[in-house]
Amino acid sequence: MTLRGTTPTPGAAREKSNGQPRRAEIVQLASQLFRDMGYHSATMDKIAEIAGIAKPTLYHYFRSKEEILFNIHLLYINPLIESQRARVERGASSSRVVYEVILEHLHVIAESPGTLQSFIDHQRELGTDRRQEMKENRRIYRRLVEESFQRDIERGVIPPCDTRTVAFSLFGTCNWASRAHPRLAADDVDELATRLWRLFVFGTSGAHRNEMDPDDFD
Repeated sequence: MTLRGTTPTPGAAREKSNGQPRRAEIVQLASQLFRDMGYHSATMDKIAEIAGIAKPTLYHYFRSKEEILFNIHLLYINPLIESQRARVERGASSSRVVYEVILEHLHVIAESPGTLQSFIDHQRELGTDRRQEMKENRRIYRRLVEESFQRDIERGVIPPCDTRTVAFSLFGTCNWASRAHPRLAADDVDELATRLWRLFVFGTSGAHRNEMDPDDFD
């Protein structure tokens, strides 16, 4: 996974092939610390301690706590953008997009507990430049999701709708899932994703909602 928005320090430049996995591990450990202690209380000393490394070594990976916070965002947003861009290119239906977007967000929750919610809770701590890059990444992702809905509208597959509102509603479903299911087990991801997909696509009163399956949609 490539992390944008960071410049390698001399120590990081000398890392072998395991450098990026180690960075990702530090980010995930720090995200849990931010969640449990709060961003301001979680010092670089404490992050180094839970990562099992010396503080100078931590600075080879990240120059500041804010850089770690920003990399929480990059760790999940970059793969989401890449996945959605691939769905747009293959012409996936909006219904299929809803399912896969929810599924990907739930996998983040299950595989990296607290990571997504930690960033949501503390994103205001980012400086101006990083906050602008965060907003631009989110805008790219949202517009790619909107594109799938707009395509289905133009093809007459779904009725006209405000695609921006639909996209934000979908993201809200995903983000609130991180609060409702903070200890989500990997084995439960598929089932929960299907249940949320049915609610989003067919609502609470769809007569045949529970009979529908995401695999019925390309």
